[in-house]
Amino acid sequence: MISPADFVPVLEKTNRIAKLDLCMLKQVCRDISLHPEVFSDEIFVTINLSRSDFLCMDVMGEIEKIMPPLWFSGEPGTV
Repeated sequence: MISPADFVPVLEKTNRIAKLDLCMLKQVCRDISLHPEVFSDEIFVTINLSRSDFLCMDVMGEIEKIMPPLWFSGEPGTV
């Protein structure tokens, strides 16, 4: 396994961390939508974002694009 301490700084220096952060959000939403029986009616998820995400993209806009279509209940997640 590779430690985040080894790859996160490289991704931040090359302005690629936003792609990883969005990929992680998509995967969490996908996992929740595929396995609703595992999760309670209310689930709280924390995703760490890099401060550089806010410089290179519209973070809230990207989150809103990802969450509604993948959210298992049909309701957009609360951000």
